[in-house]
Amino acid sequence: ANEWVVLLPRFDHLLRVLARKADFDELEFVTTEPGIVKATMNLDSLVLKMSGVPAVLLSRKQNMYVKPEDSTVEIYKNRDFHFDGMLNAGVFNFDVRGGCFYYDDFRVDVADVQRLGLYVRKVEDGEVKERPVLAKFRYLAGKIYIDDPANKGGRLDFPQYPLMESSQPSYVYYDEPYVQGGAYKADSFYFRVDPFRLPDMNTMEIDSIRFPGTLVSGGILPDIRDELHVMPDYSLGFSQHSPQEGWSAYDDMALFTGRITLDNSGLWGAGCFDYRSSESSSDRMTFRPQDMDMQGTFLLSAGQGSGVEYPWMEGRGVDGFFERGNGTFKASSVKDSLLRIFNKDWRLQGSYVFSPSCSWAQGALRKQEEAQVSSGCFSVRTMGFASDSASFRLGASQGLCFLETSACSMDADLLAGDASFRSVTGSSPLDFGFHQYKGRLASLFWDMDSMEVRMEHGNPTGLDFAEVAALPAEDLLVSEQPGEYFESTRRAQAGLGFNALSSRLDGKDTVLEFEGVCRLLVADAMLVPEGNALSVARTGLLRPLANARLYFGDTARLHAFHGVSAQVVTSRQYRASGLYDYQAPGMDLQEVYFAGIRPMEGGHSQAEAMVADSSVLFLNEAFQFIGKIKVDARQTYPFFSGSTRMVYACDFIGDRMEQDGYGSYEDEYESGSGEGSYDDFEYEEYGDFEYVEDEGEAMAETEEEEDEESELLASGSPFLADGIQFSAYINPDSVWIPVDDQTRSTTGRWLGRGFYTSIRTREPELLFLQRKLTSDLPNVEVSGWLGFSRPERSYQIKDSVGRLLMEVNVNNCRAMAAGPIDLRMETAHLDIGLYGKMFQDASNRQIGTDALTLFDFYLLPEVSGQIADLFNAEERVEGMDIGPEDDVVLYVAENEDTLGLQGVREEISATGMFERIPKSLSQTLVFSDLKLDWDSDTRSFVSSGQAGLLSVAGHPVGKKLKTYMVLRKTRKGDEVDIYVEASRNVWMYFSYAHNYMLMLSSDDSFNRYIESLPGRKRKKGKYEFFLATPSKKNIFVRDFEEREGWQDQY
Repeated sequence: ANEWVVLLPRFDHLLRVLARKADFDELEFVTTEPGIVKATMNLDSLVLKMSGVPAVLLSRKQNMYVKPEDSTVEIYKNRDFHFDGMLNAGVFNFDVRGGCFYYDDFRVDVADVQRLGLYVRKVEDGEVKERPVLAKFRYLAGKIYIDDPANKGGRLDFPQYPLMESSQPSYVYYDEPYVQGGAYKADSFYFRVDPFRLPDMNTMEIDSIRFPGTLVSGGILPDIRDELHVMPDYSLGFSQHSPQEGWSAYDDMALFTGRITLDNSGLWGAGCFDYRSSESSSDRMTFRPQDMDMQGTFLLSAGQGSGVEYPWMEGRGVDGFFERGNGTFKASSVKDSLLRIFNKDWRLQGSYVFSPSCSWAQGALRKQEEAQVSSGCFSVRTMGFASDSASFRLGASQGLCFLETSACSMDADLLAGDASFRSVTGSSPLDFGFHQYKGRLASLFWDMDSMEVRMEHGNPTGLDFAEVAALPAEDLLVSEQPGEYFESTRRAQAGLGFNALSSRLDGKDTVLEFEGVCRLLVADAMLVPEGNALSVARTGLLRPLANARLYFGDTARLHAFHGVSAQVVTSRQYRASGLYDYQAPGMDLQEVYFAGIRPMEGGHSQAEAMVADSSVLFLNEAFQFIGKIKVDARQTYPFFSGSTRMVYACDFIGDRMEQDGYGSYEDEYESGSGEGSYDDFEYEEYGDFEYVEDEGEAMAETEEEEDEESELLASGSPFLADGIQFSAYINPDSVWIPVDDQTRSTTGRWLGRGFYTSIRTREPELLFLQRKLTSDLPNVEVSGWLGFSRPERSYQIKDSVGRLLMEVNVNNCRAMAAGPIDLRMETAHLDIGLYGKMFQDASNRQIGTDALTLFDFYLLPEVSGQIADLFNAEERVEGMDIGPEDDVVLYVAENEDTLGLQGVREEISATGMFERIPKSLSQTLVFSDLKLDWDSDTRSFVSSGQAGLLSVAGHPVGKKLKTYMVLRKTRKGDEVDIYVEASRNVWMYFSYAHNYMLMLSSDDSFNRYIESLPGRKRKKGKYEFFLATPSKKNIFVRDFEEREGWQDQY
């Protein structure tokens, strides 16, 4: 069936639109949200509210559309609608509040534009690119005409559309955070845009966008008329040059002359900013309502304000900062661009702040490369500065500083050329970097012209320097020290330090001197510098000390050196030389130069000196010395290794005695400082004779040795003739030199220490540290310690317990040697032993003994008993009284292991006699105190007078008896004759020669008994005893009794 189509009038309109002969709008509301309801209508107001509308197309040709906020629009009658959101009009977009679209007029009314955005075209790299331009418009209101109302579909071209006409002044704000951190608050800083007409919004070029108006900068500058346009940073702004006279800035506090620019980086200028007496120039000054910053040049003229002084200052590449609130300007150095201040010598690395009421700086003030003062706050004057807390650094090359300190109040007067510093706490850290020492500082004075710094270091211990410095060395070594402690920071000198009260640093010659130094401890030594001052060289080493004092050793007796030259290397090493005072009792000081003083590998100090024969040292008045001296910290006394020579000597061989004084000591003795007369003293000139079997050979050798001695004496060195080699520690207060069987002369000859029998002469001779031949046979020879007794005026040799072993008295020239005595008697089968003393008197060359004398020969026990009974029966004879120091006591103590000296003394203390004869006294005849004299004419030892017969073959006697005795040396064999008498009628006679012992007694029964003995009982080997004839005995006794002038010399 046929259907009818009715064409309505709109169909005709549609056809005309398709043929582009009629207009038709392109208004589209497109919803995209899921759901049934897309729109709701208020039946009262007939307003249709549509949701889920992301966009509303108004005109494709004019590129106009709306993006509603929350995708919601309200549609009114005849397709008018209201919205909040983004409106795009050509190259512009508006953030709109209260937008209204009117269909018939085909326009949009905007009541409040929050933000205006637009895209501008720019050719970049040959291509046309669109770049966004943002501007924060407020109170922008007006009408935007989309197109001609009859051309809603854009069929025709109307180039003036879209077109906007503002109806009132609007405002552009720059308070976004990206613009100087939001510094330009909207209430005081804005650009007020005049009402404007903006055509052809779809095709605008950059240069065509102009918004005339006025910049209101909140007092930064006066209000400025200009046009907002698109700036190079695609912001809306402007750029304008100031009038020739400039603009007043910041409420007339300053003046700006130059070009001002407003863009998204803020309000900035390029030109000059004048504040008070300063002038700042920069290509970019950023002006904010409360401050201004810049980087450029800065010039401040010296002058004064109301109670404030300003220095001259100049700088390039300076950061400037003006603070509006307090009217201060701050100039800051940047990196190496320092501010020149005061004069050409000074630079500021930091900031300077000034205003009508202040002038201060912070940072580092540098005087060329010489010095630097740093502080968080300096008060600055025209030619000076001060701080309550500053650090100071005196410069040096190679990155080191001469000194550095901190926490000091200070004041610098550049007109006077000096500065003073004082520790805020009383003790600030102080580092001498160049010299590598650190310590503490109390105050400092710096002379800028001379580059000299004088420092005080405080005294935390509170000790009086003069009192401590005057302490004896033993106390100074262990006492606390005044001043501050300074320690080397040089790694090789770790631990080296000292206390000092003050110091001085010369920056020109780089000398660092410490003063008030009582001591310097190095290794185990103590150095006391001259003037209590130390100097440190630029290497960090202490400069060599001159004329110092040096001590080391036991604190009870320190070894002391003066006039010391020393180089301290580390805390454990030093090298020194100096003088050592050798002080012997009663003598002047003697100075010994020690060339080598240093610590040894074990850390102990040691000093060595060489005393040459041209500078003889007196160990005391009696001993001279040449050789090496070693002083060791571990030892109380110096160690001497060399030769000593006895000053005094007696001639025990010649017939004359004379004194040959030595040096100044001769005068001393003659003046009477010693005891008695000294005319008997002389220096030794000894000769020795060696006995050999060939007497001619012996004489030739003796003559040769005497010629050698004469040559040595002629050489001018007496030490070569009679020096004594030794090595020992010597106490100057009590000199004792070791002598023993290894003691030699300076020339290496063996030296005697007692009495010896020369084989050539077969006579005893005294050799007191004189050359001894190997053939000399000792009679009594001692070993021990050689010294000199001033009270006794004698040379002495003592043993380790102090017992006197040998003595030579230089007043009377008498000599004594004590100990076991061997008279070198060749008496086979008759042993002769002596224990006691051997003497010689130089005045008469007499040699003798006073000793316990023991004769041991064969007798039958009953014979020995009869002899003991013979004497014991004589009661009228005086008994013996043995003293605790008698030779017999010492002898028994040495030979009886079970008794000892104290035991023997206790045994004899009650009766003066042994209760039981000790085994060591069991010889045939024992005389306790027998005196023998050498008779050179008869070559015999002779005794006459009383002697104590202690025992007979172990039988006690203990009586003092007249004794005649001869011990005779002959070429055929030595002979012994002994006569012992208790009274005229009680006596015994013994005569030994050639293995035969003859005896005769006052007791006839004894004589008969001897006669009656068979030969076998009287013999023992080759030895045999017989009865002597009375005539032999009588001749022997008569010879003694007829002697004239015989007297006991001892």
